[in-house]
Order: sequence, then structure tokens, then C-alpha cells
Amino acid sequence: MNLITVAVIGCGNRGQCYTELILKKPEKFKVTAICDTSKTQLQNIKSLYSFEADEFLDEDEFFKEKRADLLIISSPDRDHVRQAVAAMRLGYDLLLEKPISDSREELDALLNTQKETGKTVMVCHVLRYGAGYRKCKEILNSGVLGRLYSIDSSERVAYWHWAQAYVRGIWASLEKSHPAILAKCSHDLDLLQYYADSECDTLSSIGELGFFNRENAPKDSTDRCIDCPHIDTCPYSAKRIYIDRWIEQGRPRFMWPFYRACSTDPI
Repeated sequence: MNLITVAVIGCGNRGQCYTELILKKPEKFKVTAICDTSKTQLQNIKSLYSFEADEFLDEDEFFKEKRADLLIISSPDRDHVRQAVAAMRLGYDLLLEKPISDSREELDALLNTQKETGKTVMVCHVLRYGAGYRKCKEILNSGVLGRLYSIDSSERVAYWHWAQAYVRGIWASLEKSHPAILAKCSHDLDLLQYYADSECDTLSSIGELGFFNRENAPKDSTDRCIDCPHIDTCPYSAKRIYIDRWIEQGRPRFMWPFYRACSTDPI
């Protein structure tokens, strides 16, 4: 088997996870280039896994030429399609982090480019490959439970996770990310179609900004938790969620949401 060279754009948590898995199979893969807008993230990924690769802080410079056989796109959501189209035109096959896009125009552009170039685009709907989800699909297909008529599915996001990711995290703004139904539930939507063996016909969504606004902020609260008089009592305190829980767990290198929220150790 020929060695497959791999480039990674977006070296945060997902980029690090895929890089770690790739480096466990040096007989099959070699990471040759990494790109991120943060120099800290580039330093982190290389120090964590001890490998040598060309480094890029500028996306335009990175895409001036093809730097590997396969490109892993694990950048922020709104960058996915633009980078995927550029990559396919350079000749890359892609591992594309979900979600792809909430824009029909972008989805059409991605599909048309894939058809034009003939390149492979594999979207990271990783739950399909989990043993439990595969077994569920196998049971449904076997008919042992009878015919499938409907699926009732709920995504119950913990209060602190919602605050961490969708209120103050990078998924809080539509300029940088997609609506929560796609950013958080793309796995759920994919599994529903997978289990039902049917494509979605219609979709509706309701919601409002009813709680996380200035009107509901505690009295005398500040813009940042670190300066707030409620830092040790507020259920949404960043200190309590990111630091205290991390210390209580013995300061592990990887623990949600600490390692997702901070690029360096707080203590």
C-alpha cells in the first residue's frame, strides 16, 4: 500500500483528534502540512503529537498548491464549503467536518465541484460508524422488531454545554457558525435519514432569544465572568465550568469542555 499524505486545515479540537488517529498508523499515513489562523493552535498540535510538517497561518498561501493526497477540513463551520471547493480544484480528496452548510447555493457549489473533479468528499458523520448505531441499524433492517413507522428523537443539551458553545462560544454567532439545529444536531438529522432509509421532505424549526439576554443578567454582573461578583455562585460561571471542574477531575489533558474552551492551561 502506498503511503497516503495528509494535510489538515483547522487545528483545534477536531483537527487534533483526526491527526492523533492518523499518526497512530504511520505505515499508512503521513501528515505533511497543517494550517490554522492561530499560531498557538499550530504549536499545540505539533507539541501534542510530535511530528514535523509544513506550517501555514494564511489560508491563501496554503491553497497556492496541493500539499498532500488528502485534506482534512476541520475549520470553523462557515469556512467549510469555500475551502472544500478550493481543495477539490487542487486535486485533494476530502475528509470534511460537519456541518457542511445551511445554504442551498453552497451545497450546490460543493456538489457541482465534486462532480466536475471526481474527487471524494467524505463528511464526518462519525456516529454512523459507532458500534451501537450500526447495531441499531442492523436490527431495524432485520425486521425482527416489525416495520418502522416513526422515530421520536430528542437532543438534550446540558445547560452548561449550551452556555459554553451556543451563548459565548464560537457557535453563538451566525457569522461564524450555523443555527443550532444544524451545528448541534447534524448527527441526529443524519441518523434519522439513515435509520428511515428516506430523505427529508419538509423541515420546520421554532425558537427565540428568550433567556440569554441583558434583561435577565444578574444584578451587578459584568461582561466577563472573571470580573463578576457572581463568579462562585452563578451556574453559568466560566470559572466553575472550565476551571473548577477541571481541577476536581485531576486536571486531565482532555476533558470537555475545558480543552475545547481554552487553548492553554489556566493554572
